[in-house]
Amino acid sequence: MGENGMRWGLGAILAAFSLLGVLYSAAVPLFEAPDEIWHFSFVNVLATEGALPVQPTDCKDMWLRESGQPPVYHVIAALLASPVDTSDFPGFVRFNDAHPAISPGSPSTAPNIFIHTAREAFPYSGSVLAAHMARLLSVVFGAGTVAAAFLVAREVMPSRPGVALASASVAAFNPQFIFISSVVNNDAAAACLSTLALWLAIRSTRLGFTRRRAVGLGVIVGLALLTKVSALALLAPAAIALLLVWLRERGGRALLAGAVTIFGLALIVAGWWYVRNWLLYGDPLAWRIWMMDIGKHQIGLAELFAQFRRLGTSFWSPYDGLFPPAVLAALGTLAALAAAGLVRLIVRRRERADIDPEGLVIAAAWLVILFVSVVYYMVTTPADQGRLLFPAIASSSLLLVLGWRAAVPRRCWPAAMGVIVVGLLALCAAVPFYAIRPRFALPLVASEDDIPALMPFTENPVVASVHLRGVQLNAEEAAPGDTVRVKVYWEVLEPSPPGDMRFVVQLWTMSGRLINQQDVTPAGESYPPDLWNAGDVIWQVFPLELWGDDGPIDCRVRLDVVIDGEYAGVARTQSVMTLAPPQATGSAD
Repeated sequence: MGENGMRWGLGAILAAFSLLGVLYSAAVPLFEAPDEIWHFSFVNVLATEGALPVQPTDCKDMWLRESGQPPVYHVIAALLASPVDTSDFPGFVRFNDAHPAISPGSPSTAPNIFIHTAREAFPYSGSVLAAHMARLLSVVFGAGTVAAAFLVAREVMPSRPGVALASASVAAFNPQFIFISSVVNNDAAAACLSTLALWLAIRSTRLGFTRRRAVGLGVIVGLALLTKVSALALLAPAAIALLLVWLRERGGRALLAGAVTIFGLALIVAGWWYVRNWLLYGDPLAWRIWMMDIGKHQIGLAELFAQFRRLGTSFWSPYDGLFPPAVLAALGTLAALAAAGLVRLIVRRRERADIDPEGLVIAAAWLVILFVSVVYYMVTTPADQGRLLFPAIASSSLLLVLGWRAAVPRRCWPAAMGVIVVGLLALCAAVPFYAIRPRFALPLVASEDDIPALMPFTENPVVASVHLRGVQLNAEEAAPGDTVRVKVYWEVLEPSPPGDMRFVVQLWTMSGRLINQQDVTPAGESYPPDLWNAGDVIWQVFPLELWGDDGPIDCRVRLDVVIDGEYAGVARTQSVMTLAPPQATGSAD
């Protein structure tokens, strides 16, 4: 493959990644990403006040909880956002009080931490516009990471450009990496700068440390240290590169000059931030202030190993439970195939004939060092998040490609790699439409044709401008101890029903014994009553565990509408299910 072919191939990969990044940015509701609202709050403070905030040391300011992060990403985002009027922040933000992250111990399983309104719809304005501008900045940094991953692989296997394109593709078409590169946080920026530093370290090892390369590496490492504290681990690959060059050339003076240039420049670029922390908080990392927010959580080996599974799945998946088991199984199979190939690569010398060994050592060492630092962080506090490994995504992608290349017959490798890349691209393209958007979709019926057959309410007064359409159960027969899912449909006759509305959904036996009930704000976890519009047909599922041990006996649903603590109306169905003895039926879960 010629240089022009490589450029066109890399350009196509970057174009596809950027398009996917924009799609994810539009699909992910605002602030439904890890710590996004706190990162944007930091950006907003910089944009409006023009100065770095000082964190309180006696308590934690919720809106400044990410202001202890090194500020390179946030400063650039603030420069982009500064012309925008963000005075509506945080006034327009509505938390979902039922979410366990907001109300610890809540039994809610709703995925959304926030209530999303038409204020967030396109065309964007105010703080919503500023947040989406910061999201696009993340996409740019993500694309930079993909380009740098190509350069890393190109240095490790300079005679095999196909490996470089494959490695860039695997980095680019990781759903979690696209997700993280499409929201407001400093992870994509840290990954980009870390990958550039890794490339410069490998290139300097292969071609020698010139003054220009040493200066470039020092500046990039310094900028990475000003982007995320985890970049401190980058000092190790730089040191390994210097050591490998010294072992090969035995030039002590050159080694000293390179070390002074690299680490001296990194200190000049980033040192002020850590000195500032030391003066303000008595700690260059401001670690005590940071831990005051997230808290310590010492764990043992058993819990640590249990977290490794989630670390692996979250390396690919933006949210827990987003991918079906078959997808996770396929990704796990690919990882196992790569591991087997890497073993073969290690034991068979001819498999390594085209590989620059020093470059591979540095790339692999960076992944191991970062993994160890993440494990240490996991032992200290809950941190089983695969995105923390993205500063080494070039290393992981390269090792996956090399493993696959060694595991399959050489003549089959191009076709096999093509199938893998196309499969990953298809997965990434499907995620916004078939996984993320349905996850956060409002509980609205698009048309009458989408309403299933319902059990109507025989007593069904129109109360508070709401018409109760009926219910649907997931089982016609269930036993004590089972959980039935009562799905209620209602139609809004007038917008914004008055007062504090609640639904009390109950399951009764026909003889008059209450089995179980739920008392909630209807659709309150995602689409509360003050947002309703006339003509909306809304649904909600109410899981009810069955109590009692008698049966078989018929049961019906009763729904009480309560406004400001007063009963406004009652609706009842006829018999909708049979409560049977335990031995008569299986679980209805």
